[in-house]
Amino acid sequence: MKWNQFPALRVLIFYLLFYFLFSYVNWTGSVIGVLALLFLWFLKIIQVKVCFLLIGFQLLIMGRLSIDESVKLPDNHYLVERVLKDNEKKISLIASNENFKYLFSIKKKNYNSSFFLKGDVVWGDVKAKSIKNPKDLNGFIYKDYLNELKVDSVIYSMSTPLLVFRDLKSIHFAAARLKRFFISKYKGINEVSQKTRGVLIALIFGDKSFLDFAYKTLFKDAGVVHVLAISGLHVGILYVSLAFIFGKLLRFKKWSRFIFVSGTLTFYAFLTGLSPSVSRATLMFVLIYFGKSINSKPNSLNIVFTTGLMMLFYEPEVLYDIGFQLSYSAVIGILIVSQYSFLNVQHKNQYIEGVFGLIKVNFAAFIFTAPIIVFYFHTINFTSLWASFIIVPIITVVMYLGVFSIGVFWISGLFLFTIKCLDALLVFSTFVLKFIVNYIFLREFAVMDLTFLFVSLSLVIILFFRQWRMLVIPCAIMLGGFFVKDSKKLIFLNKKDVVQLKFDEKVIALELDECFVLDGLIRVCKIKNDEVLFHRLTGNVELTIEGTELFEEENDSVFVNFNIDNYKTLILEF
Repeated sequence: MKWNQFPALRVLIFYLLFYFLFSYVNWTGSVIGVLALLFLWFLKIIQVKVCFLLIGFQLLIMGRLSIDESVKLPDNHYLVERVLKDNEKKISLIASNENFKYLFSIKKKNYNSSFFLKGDVVWGDVKAKSIKNPKDLNGFIYKDYLNELKVDSVIYSMSTPLLVFRDLKSIHFAAARLKRFFISKYKGINEVSQKTRGVLIALIFGDKSFLDFAYKTLFKDAGVVHVLAISGLHVGILYVSLAFIFGKLLRFKKWSRFIFVSGTLTFYAFLTGLSPSVSRATLMFVLIYFGKSINSKPNSLNIVFTTGLMMLFYEPEVLYDIGFQLSYSAVIGILIVSQYSFLNVQHKNQYIEGVFGLIKVNFAAFIFTAPIIVFYFHTINFTSLWASFIIVPIITVVMYLGVFSIGVFWISGLFLFTIKCLDALLVFSTFVLKFIVNYIFLREFAVMDLTFLFVSLSLVIILFFRQWRMLVIPCAIMLGGFFVKDSKKLIFLNKKDVVQLKFDEKVIALELDECFVLDGLIRVCKIKNDEVLFHRLTGNVELTIEGTELFEEENDSVFVNFNIDNYKTLILEF
């Protein structure tokens, strides 16, 4: 694998460089970029045509980033940005006006009474409420979730807002209508349990609104909750399996294979309502298979980098979307492991080769998404690696039978037989997951330093380049980490009798006059019912408390009052 094999990757790197220059230092950064290119040309490091080509590329990026896409709306009008949940009981969506972003929680009478799409404009004479503080730090914290979505306030409505505008000619509207038609039909299947219907809807249509909470918790405890969220992994599994079926088993001709594989993937994308993650992955795999149809040895990775560049140019802010990062890293990992790494071996038995292909897909998705998961969440669940080897094949069969059930939807006997087979598979997967959680569960590890990030990046580099000398890249990242301030996030909730402290996914309760020492950095003490003392044990620790000013500071001690706001976040930098 050589650098010159990936021209799209080089263009993508330049795009990211110019993007960050313009985003963080605005026009000054762009001028610096132009001067740097001219300086490199002056030193004859790059040719004059390359220099001016990159300058033109930079000006193009600057023009794209300068476009103001904000929409000014009248009072009480809101632009729908994202639909979080839509079932027979309520709709949860995020909408914004010129100044703020709101979470709408709207009561419904039935599933088909109303629905909203991204890009809709709605009107409602409603009052926003502040986001409530949590009552306990154990488990899921709803306020932090909304803060991550950058939601400012919550609007609870018993009546449905008035739809003012919708693009009825949009392809997304057509996909949403198709998705809702089949979901309403699957909801009416009485031959299986409500829990099974919820899982089928999640796996076939990518809508988790009907998932049973206990079932979702079971998947989460086993470390395989990601299989319930349709993403690049599912499309990758579908692509690998379809290519194997139409290519190896049925032995279709080249262009017939492309029509059937790309057609099935596109239809599946429509079934999910053209969700962003599925649309991105579908576009990538269709282009990859198109490249294979016109060239026996296409550069699949170069196609992926090209689609990534196209999407970033169309919607630059998607770069910060964790779903986008995970989806692309999973697809890139699947291609590297299956085509470029030392695991690219073919077995003589085509059935063993099919199973081995699914194992490689799962392994690649785990390894290449691990650095991102560790970076954002500071945890890694090793149970998911091997539990997925068992669950992913079952889910793959469920996906195929689910798509097949849509094809035979109007043949009632065959359709019900398929649904009952799906029910049996899901019952079996539930039994397997319960066995894993109860008897062979590996706990989730908290990773708060650079160690696992270094290890996972090293594996990625080795699989990508197959050269040990390329380990200098993660080593340089590891070394640079020592010169960058590390940080810890601590969450405090002041209750009547105790103060709860949460860090590294652990919750500690401090009663009056009790203290706790955190990693030799600070001592935390509850000295009054509404006051907490933070005492620095080392001089290079900086304290930042979000949403409040320091109550009082004396030498190495900080006193914080919880009288006004009983929920605070403390950032330690050291």
